Amino acid sequence: MFVPVACTQCGRPFQVPQEGLGQTAPCPWCGAMVPAWPLASVSGVSSGVRASEASAGTIPSANSPAPGQAGEASTCPRPSASGEMQSANGPASPLGGNLPMEPLSLDEAPPHEAVSVPPAWRDAAARPSGGWTLRLLIGAVVFVLVAGLTLVVLNYGHGRLPETAWEEFTAPDGSFRVLLPGIPGAEEVAANPQGSIQAGQRFVVRGWYSQTAVWVAYHDLEPAAAQQIAADRHRVVAAGIIRAERDRELTRLEGTIRKEAEVRTATAWGIELHLDTPRSTVVEQLLVVGEGRHPRLYVLGVQGRELTPNSAACRKLFTSFQLQQ
Repeated sequence: MFVPVACTQCGRPFQVPQEGLGQTAPCPWCGAMVPAWPLASVSGVSSGVRASEASAGTIPSANSPAPGQAGEASTCPRPSASGEMQSANGPASPLGGNLPMEPLSLDEAPPHEAVSVPPAWRDAAARPSGGWTLRLLIGAVVFVLVAGLTLVVLNYGHGRLPETAWEEFTAPDGSFRVLLPGIPGAEEVAANPQGSIQAGQRFVVRGWYSQTAVWVAYHDLEPAAAQQIAADRHRVVAAGIIRAERDRELTRLEGTIRKEAEVRTATAWGIELHLDTPRSTVVEQLLVVGEGRHPRLYVLGVQGRELTPNSAACRKLFTSFQLQQ
């Protein structure tokens, strides 16, 4: 009776007589002299794969010629008339059955050996890797940062003025008070000889991100002009002062007049301008006060986008302006 064994050199299976187990036998595939141990006990060889080859009748015996030994007779088992597998040198094989026997080919490539994956490796592969979680977290943070930066860039210079959190501001000399959207900075304003006005100050709140501005400026009138205004019932002198300052404001703001209207209060007279500038819209009031302790020209303005005299910021500025006589 022949028993399947495996070559410890090339790993291919072959058969030896049962009495030859444990002894040295030549491998019919590579010609090496190897110990003949049963197929299931050889390390690194899959018993299932070798058994399938044995059932298919493709396992040669130890007496089969090695590669390159032409002319020697093959001792591969052959089917008998009863259907049992028989060997030329021994009794019938118990593998049995009516399976046809194929001629042994020495050109066949070695069968792929089954690779056994340790359970610990399979568990590690089944678990999600922590690296993917970190990558997803980093990707989410990058996406949020990019989206936020995009919004910041797109909204830069939006020109919208806040409608809440306006604070009351009182002039340093106590001559007026008004609501402003923040703490203003003081700027010196030069005199305008053409309008008979002296040097003054401008108090302005600027929004660097929104590109907006709200301001209140004042200029003391020259004493001669102040006396003329007191007796000027037709406001000819006052109109000349306002016209000179209006032209200077157009140059400063690089604006063009869209609309001009007259403005009157209990203590002041002047005009309201609606200007278009290269970057925004300006609504401005120029008021002449000829009576009281401070004969002056006041300039109140709001700069932003799509402003009108009825805009919330304009109403807050113009209606909150009060003289302290």
